[in-house]
Amino acid sequence: MRRCIKKDCQAVLYWTQPERNPFPLANLRRRGFVGRDLMIKFPFNISLSGREKLSKILLE
Repeated sequence: MRRCIKKDCQAVLYWTQPERNPFPLANLRRRGFVGRDLMIKFPFNISLSGREKLSKILLE
């Protein structure tokens, strides 16, 4: 069963422009960023797999 939770959050505009967004500079293949405040507010787990080079975000 899938659950959906709607919450207000902030997004980074101009993700691919390093002069406006420093997040991808550390890792050019980065496609997203989840901040600590968002992790505290949402009931989810993040699973990281170095072997698969994949991150999964799962609602609790």
